[in-house]
Amino acid sequence: IFEYPSQIIFDYMHLVCLGHMPSLIKRWCQSTIDRSTIRSIDSSLDQLRLPHNVNVPFLDSMLNASQWKAKNNRLFVLNVGVPIVTLHLPQLLASHFLLYSMAVKMLHAPESIEEINLAEDLMNYYCKTAGLI
Repeated sequence: IFEYPSQIIFDYMHLVCLGHMPSLIKRWCQSTIDRSTIRSIDSSLDQLRLPHNVNVPFLDSMLNASQWKAKNNRLFVLNVGVPIVTLHLPQLLASHFLLYSMAVKMLHAPESIEEINLAEDLMNYYCKTAGLI
């Protein structure tokens, strides 16, 4: 029997891919961006041409990001989200997402302890400023 939460391991897939990303996109769709912007982002995601070994189609709209699989959110946060977000979202939201994406990317494959520390600083700043965005 596990003692929750002390014996539960928090993992990247559940925290980032199935936790924060869907709630972040939902918040964007409900309060920040209009329907035409959502359609533009959906169109950009639909038009993605990815290598054959990255078989991750975005079948659902951003409005249904809570239904996206972990691999969709992973691809969004690590690879395609930043260029799409910078084109379609206001600069403040895009730059805030960029902080999150960079921190997750650094933690996904850290190359040094300095990179881990920088990612921690970025994530702390992201969390500290999230309420202001």
